[in-house]
Amino acid sequence: MRSKHCRKCQKCIATFDHHCPWLGTCIGEKNKAWFYFYLWAQLALLIQIEYLAVRMIIEERYLWVGYLMAILAGLFIVFVLNLIGFHSYLIATNITTWEQLTWDKITYLNNWKRSFGSPFDLGLRENLKLVFKHNLAANDMYVWKMPYKYPEDKKSEM
Repeated sequence: MRSKHCRKCQKCIATFDHHCPWLGTCIGEKNKAWFYFYLWAQLALLIQIEYLAVRMIIEERYLWVGYLMAILAGLFIVFVLNLIGFHSYLIATNITTWEQLTWDKITYLNNWKRSFGSPFDLGLRENLKLVFKHNLAANDMYVWKMPYKYPEDKKSEM
């Protein structure tokens, strides 16, 4: 149900999340955990660059390079931190980037109120296991089925 054909990759992706222009590939069920680890690795690298830039400025070596590196690394740190925060939320609630950004255009979400959250949310623990245990270990696909009714605790909002 959550698969999508990527026009850029010319492949169908199980539990399609998004096409990453920086990696040049799609992020989906099989590599979402690796993408999340990649974001953390990027953050670690950017922090090291920021540290080196500040050292260059303090030691007054190649000042213009130090300032340029500090500004650029700082901007990228903010960008990557936002991506980590966004993808942490998506993983915690079991929703994909594609679903989050195009909710109203997706046929299987048309009848599901956005205020109810993701219809695929299995709870924090199960959502984390699904991404980090299933994605890293399994070779099979997870079959998604739409819940056949609204959650009991949300019926009063209808």
